[in-house]
Amino acid sequence: MLAISRGKWPSSSSFSKLYACIALVYLIFFMPKVECKNARRKKADKNFRIKKGDCERVACGHMIVDEAQNCINKCISAECYEEVYAHEPLEDGEVDASRYKRFQACYRAANKYTSKKKMQSKEGQKPVDDGVSQASEVMQEEESIAVSQNIDDDYEDGEDQDSSDGTDYLGLLKKEQSNLVDNNEAVKAQEQMVLVN
Repeated sequence: MLAISRGKWPSSSSFSKLYACIALVYLIFFMPKVECKNARRKKADKNFRIKKGDCERVACGHMIVDEAQNCINKCISAECYEEVYAHEPLEDGEVDASRYKRFQACYRAANKYTSKKKMQSKEGQKPVDDGVSQASEVMQEEESIAVSQNIDDDYEDGEDQDSSDGTDYLGLLKKEQSNLVDNNEAVKAQEQMVLVN
């Protein structure tokens, strides 16, 4: 351990450093496992990538990659595809990042619901609602948050509310946000009616 040289004893600071090192080693070895907060999201994203890769290779492998995006999205989740892309499908080679993010959020919520449903069925509880409606609620919440953040960013940047062509985009964003809030309230009211019945 500590060497005693020429009749001198080690100082108290040397002992305190030794005790601190020993305590640190014990702390590292006996610390409980800490799981990071985003572990579930990383797992969901990994599941999404695996499912997407399978769809690209198997179900839509015969198509050109640029033209296969609708096929891939349908293969990943038909319910989420209907919710996000059905009213206006992607054109060949088109990339729409905002709708793709909504699609991913829908898939995550539906996937989360199915895992919750499996847990409840294992425990013998009655499953509650379908994942697509919960996914739509999650998407509406994310959209309203994004819209409010965009509105706040516009005010912080000091940009004018009117664009050069006279369109009031900020007003349109506020109107869209209020529509999302109204839709969210309507969905909650319908769920309450279903629960009462």
